[in-house]
Amino acid sequence: MEQLKSFLDSSIAFIGVAAALIAVVSWYAGKKVDAEKAIEEERLKTRIAEATAESETARKEAAKANESIAKTDLKAQELELEILNQKDKADHLSLELETQKEKTVNAEKELLLLRKQVKQRTISESTKDSIVHELSKHTSQNIKISSRWGDGEARTYASEIANLFIAAGWKTNINGIDASPLTGSGIVLLNKTLLDNRIEIISDVFSHNEIEFQFHEDPKMDMLIFVGTKVITS
Repeated sequence: MEQLKSFLDSSIAFIGVAAALIAVVSWYAGKKVDAEKAIEEERLKTRIAEATAESETARKEAAKANESIAKTDLKAQELELEILNQKDKADHLSLELETQKEKTVNAEKELLLLRKQVKQRTISESTKDSIVHELSKHTSQNIKISSRWGDGEARTYASEIANLFIAAGWKTNINGIDASPLTGSGIVLLNKTLLDNRIEIISDVFSHNEIEFQFHEDPKMDMLIFVGTKVITS
């Protein structure tokens, strides 16, 4: 009985020691877990802080990028506006250029017409020789030659024509070219009748030598060659 009690006491003491050891081990394990947990939490906090810092950096960089994009968009809009303005100016200048070209063309045409107006009509030397030769076959013919009043160019041309008839032996104005109140342009052959030998001769000679002229029947006229205003063709 005494031995059983001693055994029980020993067993109880062992169990107590074992329980104490288990408690110590459990406490130590718990402390270790807590330490590891704390370390892990600290690592997580560090990672979170780093991630937050990276996120803030990324946010700032994104903000800068957005600001740069906004500035670029604004610059692009300004450039587009400038391009439109330059295009408008170019179109305006192009229109002005076309207008100026048109004015220049018109001015050149007017200048050409003016030069034609002031340029004296004349007959080439070879044509003069041909006219005199053909007229000389019909000498002793009487004609009159006149030019439009106040037209110096017509009077000079009429004098040139008169000299050809005189050189061919025809009888014409004794006192030079008469100034006529008649109006018209070019050379006009006037006579009381078109059935006149002189009309036929002069017509043939002028036509053969490409001298342009017109016929006009006038009962008051006796074979008059009228030199009117110069014909201007554009």
